[in-house]
Amino acid sequence: MPVAKIIGAMAQTSVKQLKIIMKGRPVMGPRPTVHERKGVLYQTVFDKDRGQFVERALPRPGALTRHSATAALNGSAGAVSLAPVDLSRVTRVLEDTEVRLRAAHATHLGYPYNLVGKASVPASFDDLLINNLGDPYVGSHYGTEVCALEREAVRWLMDLWDCDDPEAHWGSIGASGTEGNFWALYLAREALPEARLIYSKEAHYSIPKAAKILRMEAVCVSAGADGAIDLTALEHALTERDRKNGIIVALTCGTTVKGAHDDIGGAVRLLEDRGFAPDRRFVHVDGALNAMVLPFLEGPPSGILPSFRHGIDSLSTSGHKMIGTPMPCGVLISRRSHLERVATAIAYLRSNDTTLMGSRNGHAVLAIWARLLGHGFEGYRRDAAGSYVRAQQLAATLRSQGIPVLHNPYSLTVVFPEPSDEIVRLYQLACNVGEAHAVIMPNIGDAQLAQFEKHYRGWWEAHREARSRPEAVRN
Repeated sequence: MPVAKIIGAMAQTSVKQLKIIMKGRPVMGPRPTVHERKGVLYQTVFDKDRGQFVERALPRPGALTRHSATAALNGSAGAVSLAPVDLSRVTRVLEDTEVRLRAAHATHLGYPYNLVGKASVPASFDDLLINNLGDPYVGSHYGTEVCALEREAVRWLMDLWDCDDPEAHWGSIGASGTEGNFWALYLAREALPEARLIYSKEAHYSIPKAAKILRMEAVCVSAGADGAIDLTALEHALTERDRKNGIIVALTCGTTVKGAHDDIGGAVRLLEDRGFAPDRRFVHVDGALNAMVLPFLEGPPSGILPSFRHGIDSLSTSGHKMIGTPMPCGVLISRRSHLERVATAIAYLRSNDTTLMGSRNGHAVLAIWARLLGHGFEGYRRDAAGSYVRAQQLAATLRSQGIPVLHNPYSLTVVFPEPSDEIVRLYQLACNVGEAHAVIMPNIGDAQLAQFEKHYRGWWEAHREARSRPEAVRN
């Protein structure tokens, strides 16, 4: 079925009809992952007791061969082998994949991806291997690079985030916001080798993961009901040992699940009041989404704004979120003194080693540069304002139906009870402990929201009726 027909049909369906459509779900929504290893088929499932995704062996379909069984269960056209090249199959699989991806884009609500659908970089660049080797401020012997554009894109963000002296700061474009978080914590560890890391329980999972990889002692503190870090808990976590060794604090501008904003200014003032001078602390801000939202909205309190004027040391964001690149990537900006501490000259590159990855994707640099310079401050201001208004409207509509909703001020994230599997799969909702959320990005229009509201409202009414039955009340 063509994508347009699928999407059109979705807008007219009831929740019962939605279950029928989603039963086969040939082109949209996640499917269980099935693969073959050593002659046994495995399916990846979630083990609630262990809190992990695990592999479960499946019975082998008798009529299927080793490769065709895996292909049939995964919905692929075949399995990888050393058979002769089949260009017709390659073309067919790519066409089918494009249909599936475009259908998934059309109903996506659950993750903070700006699916604007507009390629900012001409296709004529596609066959060029563009590699920004080494330090973007030094360059290398390799000629097919765009380090000058990387520096320009970073400078754009330095201006946005109040780096009053750009020469005292450094930035680079990497693979993701997670890479930015990891490298920031590495810089922090090198600045304060004995310091502990403090982060909120609502911080992105990449923060404790990076601490584990870097073998940093880490302390998780509580957050408020809205998802922002509890400054009282942060204060109580500080010890005399921290005053001696220094402290590393990871804050968040737009938490993953609830879209909350840590009080950056308040946290830095707290550290100052407790005797942690700038050279005895390192404050990193993970601004994967909202570091590219708050600066464009009217009225946010100054304390939650992503700004180096607070006295922070580093700030990261994702390129594939509000910036709107078609591939995962990210940006990290740090005080230059932290990079000078770790820089190592690499002779055969004729450059300094100041980034996590030796090879960095020049196409991601082009995409970020073209979006920032082509869309501009006014373009992002319109995007952020429009998305925030639609998020407010969604929250108000759900509340008017008696549905409990959490929507933080100046956030694009709307949290509500987790609905049926059919709705979760269709809209690719992110779920956590009985809650789900929608993140209202610029590509999400009124028609898509109306479609979601209809499906969710139908589920909620059925869910409420089921809970009100005598047997449900007794249970």
